[in-house]
Amino acid sequence: MSFSQLLSLFTMIIPLVLVIGIVAGVYYYRFLSLKYGYLLAYLGICLLIDILSRLVGKWLENNLVLLIVFSLLELLFFYLFFRVCYFRRKVLKHTVLVVAAGLYMITEIFLLNKIAVTAFQSYAKTFSSFLILVMVIDYLFDALRRRGNVAESISEQAAFIIYFSINLIFFLPINFLINVSSEMKFYFWCVNLVVTIFFYLFLVREIWKNGLRQKQLRHGSL
Repeated sequence: MSFSQLLSLFTMIIPLVLVIGIVAGVYYYRFLSLKYGYLLAYLGICLLIDILSRLVGKWLENNLVLLIVFSLLELLFFYLFFRVCYFRRKVLKHTVLVVAAGLYMITEIFLLNKIAVTAFQSYAKTFSSFLILVMVIDYLFDALRRRGNVAESISEQAAFIIYFSINLIFFLPINFLINVSSEMKFYFWCVNLVVTIFFYLFLVREIWKNGLRQKQLRHGSL
């Protein structure tokens, strides 16, 4: 089995984890807290992009545009997620940065057909990861300044920081990853896959725990 075939087989773990998480989330949906309902929607976005990437890659042999689309959707999602679930207000700095990054990503999408695959150099995922990290760090400082209870969400914030920090570093040399030899590419993508799988597993576990806990509390109060 070649490296590319092995990597392709390994990537099937991601949609499997996402499907399990979505099924668990839908089952507990009416019990989920607002925050976990949003995270369930995020898993749905990830699964949709994963499926589209496989289909477009198979039909067109080039699914790089979906990396930019996913980066844009991910950034918009976490902007809304932090605004509604954490800050509970609009933060002007975040709005300005997200709008500027969003316009850049949309421009990239329209200019992509003029660029050869070997010359592909998108900073969409890097910008998306960086701005999400800015929102996470701003929330932590804001909560500490207001002496809020950060402890209850510290594991989630830590997971966001670890995952998006690795994404930030990993996607900077995207052009190198496209043009490097298959063996070297295999190791880079494997690291990214493992990190992504653990991040999704963490989100699935948090959604399941919240749904189960809220269900038990409601039934216990009857």
